Amino acid sequence: MALITAAQVISTSFTNASSDGDLIKATLIRSAEIQYIRPALGDELYALIVAEHTAGTYTLDNEALLENYIQPALAYYVKLLALPDMNLNTTSQGLMKNNAEFASQATSSERAELAQATKQIADSIISDMIKLITEDENDRYPTYNTGTNITSKRAIGGFLIGVNNSNETKKYPWRR
Repeated sequence: MALITAAQVISTSFTNASSDGDLIKATLIRSAEIQYIRPALGDELYALIVAEHTAGTYTLDNEALLENYIQPALAYYVKLLALPDMNLNTTSQGLMKNNAEFASQATSSERAELAQATKQIADSIISDMIKLITEDENDRYPTYNTGTNITSKRAIGGFLIGVNNSNETKKYPWRR
């Protein structure tokens, strides 16, 4: 069971609330979870949150983590992955540009700017979540393990997040 619905993705991260929910496939949500959320949480905490979400029963801390950090970040990561399909349509005749009567296509630099901004929003939420978890003095997230958290070696929001919580600025924060 996905940690977020297509409707939640649209209401959280899309400018136009009437965007087509069919653009947000379950596999796209799953891919965003695998690419971005699981590495940030680590395998154990991710599995626990998925299990609690599937069962509909949460510890209070995990529910707050899901609602305040995971779902908002996931919405932006899903939007990031959906952006190419929003511009191009795959048909039996090949790739077609989507076109509306009263709109014009964004340029490739405008699309890149939107993708970068979208990823930065999601990365900043994840970075804040990791800070919350790692600075937790009440041990509310015992299954979080920086050893299995590959994000601890990955740039998040322009910073290289490390197990010692040192932040080193990365020249190109939108690149992995």
